[in-house]
Amino acid sequence: MEPLISVIIPIYNVEKYLKKCIDSVISQTYKNLEIILVDDGSPDNCGIICDEYAQKDDRIIVIHKKDGGLSDARNAGIEICKGEYISFIDSDDFVSPYFIEMLYRGVHDYNCEIATVEHGVRFMDVEDEAVVFTTEKSQCSYEEIKPREAIRLMMYQRLPNGAPWRLYKREIWNELRFPVGWLYEDAAIYIMHL
Repeated sequence: MEPLISVIIPIYNVEKYLKKCIDSVISQTYKNLEIILVDDGSPDNCGIICDEYAQKDDRIIVIHKKDGGLSDARNAGIEICKGEYISFIDSDDFVSPYFIEMLYRGVHDYNCEIATVEHGVRFMDVEDEAVVFTTEKSQCSYEEIKPREAIRLMMYQRLPNGAPWRLYKREIWNELRFPVGWLYEDAAIYIMHL
């Protein structure tokens, strides 16, 4: 059986986008998922939407918490997740149905700790609201990059520096958490880890 992958979605005031986001995760070709929706004290109907989805799909776990910010919401998901791998998806994004499968293929085939997409890869055509990441699995290619080179590529904007767009081995997060209250907290994580 394929390993369990935890997808953590921090949620705050995104009622307009949330259903499309969750639907895109539910529709992944990689099915062994634990989907953690972290309602970070959202003042709109996000909490209700999360609970409705949890009733429809038993892979969904909902956390309702006081607003603590993006890092705190991601950390709350990390604390309870059970997957061998973790991915973060922002609640106002939606992803290709192949997103998790292609990233898992990268960490599995190369036995690496993190798989990422290259900078500039778009998952959505804003005008058409259509996923453009890939329509064919064969369109994806892989390249192994050492940690020092990964940092250099992030600095030159060849790799994205945000928490989403990646798949991580769970062990990375055993001691590591997003710094609460920082700006660019995503970048801090990679430098601390690498």
